[in-house]
Amino acid sequence: MPTRTRPLIVAIAMLVWPTIHGCDSVTGGAIEASWYLRDVGGAQTSCADAHVGTVRLWWEVERTVDGSVNRTRRYDAWTCGDTRGVTGFDLPPGPASLWLEPVCDSGNAPAEGTYRTPSPIVRTITEGEVITLVTQLVEVRAADCGTACTCP
Repeated sequence: MPTRTRPLIVAIAMLVWPTIHGCDSVTGGAIEASWYLRDVGGAQTSCADAHVGTVRLWWEVERTVDGSVNRTRRYDAWTCGDTRGVTGFDLPPGPASLWLEPVCDSGNAPAEGTYRTPSPIVRTITEGEVITLVTQLVEVRAADCGTACTCP
């Protein structure tokens, strides 16, 4: 390549690169959550022993538009053994209730009353910012359950 055209090509590449490989657009806030599993008896347990495959982070945002209340409820899910997850920057701004839910290896939610998680936490989501939920304790019944996902 001739030495006179090299600076021109480099300059063009530097101008075009950001438009091809730009960042994802930010349309809301994000949440980082982490969790820790314990048996309801207090012993440490693993996701595999409790037959928990994923953990869902639920959020519910309530907005009033023209006098009418509109609730949006969604979740993101991550592999339980990862012990943490981060949503995209797409949660709508405003107050939101946040809570965790374990999900069985089968993909189903465990039976009601077979696990305990903290009560929903209310945080205000702000566009472009990350809310960090300190490690949340998920209590399950893992001892003597066989292959059941938690047990009563």
